[in-house]
Amino acid sequence: MENLQEQTAFPWNISFARYKSKYFVEINEGLLIVPSIAYEHQGEVRAIQESLFRLKQEVLVASGRSDADAMCIACEDNNSDGVFLFPVCREAHHFVCLDCLKEEAEKGTERILCPYDREDPFAMTEYRRIVSERHEAFRNRLAAQPAHTPDDFSLTTTIPDKPTLLTEQTTVSLENIAISETLFFVLLSKTKVRVGENLSLFGDSNGEDCIAEHDMARSTPVLLRQKEQSEPNTPLFLENISNIPSNSIGCTLGNFLIDISIRLLTKLRISGGGDYEFLSLVIEKEEHLKEILAMEDKSVFVGKRKTVTLRGYAANILPKLAFHEDIEIEHLDLGMEKEEHVIRILAMEEGSFSVGKTREITLQGYATNMLPQINFHEDNEIEYLVLEARKEEHVIRILAMEDGSFSVGKKGAITLGNYAVNILPKLAFHEDNEIKALFLFADQENHIRPIIARGGNIFLGKMEEIYLRGYAHNILSKLTFHKDNKMLFLNLKKTEKKMYIREILGVEDRSIFVGKVGMMFLSEYAINIFPKLRFHKNTDRLFLSAEREEYIAPTLAREQKFCPGGIDIISLYNYAIFLLVKMDMTGRNHPGRLMLFSAVVYRPGILREYENNISIGDLDQVDIDGYALVLLGKLRTGKEYRGRGCFGSDASKASHITKALGEADKSIVIGEMSTARLKGYSVNILPKLFLGELGELVLVADEEYHVSHILEAGNGSIDIGGVKDLELHDYAVNVLPKLKIGGEKEMKRFVLRKKREGSMTSILSMEDGSIEIGSIKRKWFDVPEEIKPKLKYILVDEKETK
Repeated sequence: MENLQEQTAFPWNISFARYKSKYFVEINEGLLIVPSIAYEHQGEVRAIQESLFRLKQEVLVASGRSDADAMCIACEDNNSDGVFLFPVCREAHHFVCLDCLKEEAEKGTERILCPYDREDPFAMTEYRRIVSERHEAFRNRLAAQPAHTPDDFSLTTTIPDKPTLLTEQTTVSLENIAISETLFFVLLSKTKVRVGENLSLFGDSNGEDCIAEHDMARSTPVLLRQKEQSEPNTPLFLENISNIPSNSIGCTLGNFLIDISIRLLTKLRISGGGDYEFLSLVIEKEEHLKEILAMEDKSVFVGKRKTVTLRGYAANILPKLAFHEDIEIEHLDLGMEKEEHVIRILAMEEGSFSVGKTREITLQGYATNMLPQINFHEDNEIEYLVLEARKEEHVIRILAMEDGSFSVGKKGAITLGNYAVNILPKLAFHEDNEIKALFLFADQENHIRPIIARGGNIFLGKMEEIYLRGYAHNILSKLTFHKDNKMLFLNLKKTEKKMYIREILGVEDRSIFVGKVGMMFLSEYAINIFPKLRFHKNTDRLFLSAEREEYIAPTLAREQKFCPGGIDIISLYNYAIFLLVKMDMTGRNHPGRLMLFSAVVYRPGILREYENNISIGDLDQVDIDGYALVLLGKLRTGKEYRGRGCFGSDASKASHITKALGEADKSIVIGEMSTARLKGYSVNILPKLFLGELGELVLVADEEYHVSHILEAGNGSIDIGGVKDLELHDYAVNVLPKLKIGGEKEMKRFVLRKKREGSMTSILSMEDGSIEIGSIKRKWFDVPEEIKPKLKYILVDEKETK
């Protein structure tokens, strides 16, 4: 690791640029150019150490701690080697050496933190403060030295070997020269700048010279980002930019141009090479537009930009920007906080300026009203259109337009936020359009009042995905879809307030047609929307989730049950499992599969408030996992349900099966099942279940404690009837002696799986031939060799058929 004494001729962070042996230092009076001078390393290091030592002693006394036997939290050096250690926090829980402290300070990281108090960057804060004070003192000593202060200064590759101070009274000529952009910005802020012929800028690169011959200029792209110390918008800075001739500064633009001066942009002669990424323009005053608005449209070439962000008055220059004709803009982001920012654009005719090929457009604030003025490329299919308005006046012009007056194109995703949701009727969704996704969100109730108050419905055509957030859920009752609509996702989440769905609760059941849905997610209060929806009979899957009991209260307060409709799979999570008491699954109203899961420990007595018998119809499959197992014994299948269903259960915690273990054997009646699959702790509830004449039984136990209860049963005490297929995995293999396999018919399939070593210890300790399993088809007999001697069985060959 670098030693603290090994420093350059100049202290770290004093000089912002260098040319050979000359250093450029920004001071209050101007720009100081100094030759390399001797720097007293030892004296500075001692001064820093002495300041840190005094502070360290104060901390140790106050905390009552010591650094004896302490080591550096980063490199683990200890003070026995003479290494100076400094407390990481004010409580001195840990220490850090100066080498590591210096290294992290120069990197600008915040990694030297106490694990007991990560909010207190004590060591880094104090080190930077002390070093900054020492550097400021050094900078003051430099400024106090006699320096040449010329009235005129021509910046060339030949710089005088004497201290030179350039002030706001100094005219600096830049001609036939290439300089770094950082040096250029400091000159603009501190001196009078005169730009002549053949000036070019290059990007900063650590350690490289900040000046070069014009014909030897580096091609490093510039980012046009001002140095932090410089004041960006001083009168001198703005005056210097105004005096620069247009298209007089050669450069290659870099990837990320953030918050640059638009007036400077007009002065650049930009190279067309390279692939660029980001352009961000901010114009704070209208008078800054004067020069660029006088230019012809598409006269300011900004190259291949993939993301363009305009703020303030910058939206008004959009027609003036010229992008590479072959490039497709990934994202155009316009955000205006004041109406005057867009007043010029709004005065233009509708569709009066083009943004070329743009994949994603974001309009925020008053920029939302600009939507009609934008003429999209004729071959352009917008993938994302995002409109967000926090004030009604942000969309007032669009709301005055006729419904369906703005075409959304062919395919893509549309996001409307807050007051912008009221624009929805103004968008034209044609019958054959297939919009990929529609996102609607509203943070306040007044955001949706205009659209709720309007009469009639809003036709959306064919939608693949719909996502609603906040008060925007109330708009669902206004939406209509194509009769053949096939939606992949309907997502209604984050409804922590009942007010989010108040409008929907007032409509009739099954009055909102959404067509065929691949997956539908309803969570929190949104689960109460379910009875209001009408689906196509082939809807695939519904997820209902409620983390709190109050979320299900509106549905449980209903007097009548509701029909869940033709949904293939219904998944209920946490408190949503209790919605079963209000679902009418008689006849053909049931889903094909019901999945119940809960990670919630329910309050005592909650089950007594619900009916003892919850009918789940003639399901093909029911899965009950986690704490949802408390419903065992309350579920009943239909009368027509005879040995064709599948029951599955997975319990990852012992507490999931506590209630079931307290029941009598064979007392938990689910119905006549053809298949039962039990995993984890659920294996232990097998004796408690009455499943009728099972055809297949699968038990899976990855850990020994998963079968601790069932192994206490007597051998042959668990009657599983004439099971045709029996499959046991890992520790569940040890359950085999506890099973009573009835019936005289041969077993079709018998499988024992071992993935974990030692999982069959219990059964291997039994006597050979002590476990009778009867006749088994030879083809489907799959057992580890070491287990076979313990079994008593007859293998039967398949009968030949004519």
